[in-house]
Amino acid sequence: MGLGFCPNGLRWVLNEIYGRYHIPLFIAENGLGAIDNGVDLFGYTWWGPIDLVSSSTGEMKKRYGFIYVDLDNTGNGTLERKRKDSFYYYKKLIESNGVCVFDE
Repeated sequence: MGLGFCPNGLRWVLNEIYGRYHIPLFIAENGLGAIDNGVDLFGYTWWGPIDLVSSSTGEMKKRYGFIYVDLDNTGNGTLERKRKDSFYYYKKLIESNGVCVFDE
């Protein structure tokens, strides 16, 4: 889409919305983490666990989950599921109750 990455974008949006409505926020299905947003953020979830058809394009080439699904844009594939590296990171994150960080 030609959009650049803005590391402060999530923080800006959270502050903007919280400043308008003064209600607790919950981020759902986002792939970017942020530390200490300065707002009442009571939840944060990752993308859905398995790859799925893109709602905007109807394609499988965009991979969202941490479990790979063997399927292409035309519906061909075995539908076999394989764990991605992010699956093991998320598993470690859960086991450590959110304490672990990216591997050094």
